[in-house]
Amino acid sequence: LAGDDLHNSYARAASAGSAPGGSGGDGRTSPLKGSSVVVMGCGGAGSAIAFGAVHAGAKVYLADNVVSKAENLAKRLGGPNVAQSISMDLLSKGDLKANVLANATPAGMMPNVTTSAIAREVLPNFEAVLDALYTPMQTQLLKDAAAEGCIPISGLEMFLGQAAEQYRLFTGGQEPPPASDMRKFIVDYISTL
Repeated sequence: LAGDDLHNSYARAASAGSAPGGSGGDGRTSPLKGSSVVVMGCGGAGSAIAFGAVHAGAKVYLADNVVSKAENLAKRLGGPNVAQSISMDLLSKGDLKANVLANATPAGMMPNVTTSAIAREVLPNFEAVLDALYTPMQTQLLKDAAAEGCIPISGLEMFLGQAAEQYRLFTGGQEPPPASDMRKFIVDYISTL
């Protein structure tokens, strides 16, 4: 995969909660199968990303300023064969390379839009960078990732995937509105903030 295809594949994998065994909800093999994913922040969003990545067949590295949160999440995910905690220091020094970096920290969220969760110099160690934030949609992290040649993935993708699944749950399995309609609605709303 290359270019937009790779971006779309990573975005689907990040947002869809891929099924165990590495297949996506659409029956295709997840681009995360056999890959490595670093998750910064081990709260709710970080845990969801990590669980989805493990179920898609990725090896997950977890970093959090509260080391015990990363260690506990690694255990819940299945231990060192599938997930391990790493120090933020190791990540910040650029000593780790992976396919995907996922930010699930509040760094860069409005109103602190000029901050980033990690130094720009570290970003070439990753093919794709997902920022779970969607306000702003283009965080400083995503701008830096694009400038360093990474595939930037907005938190909007994760938000849309969650919205579609919630719609199905709340309506007894009905199909949600088209993704393009939901995207337009959300983008229009966010642009008013």
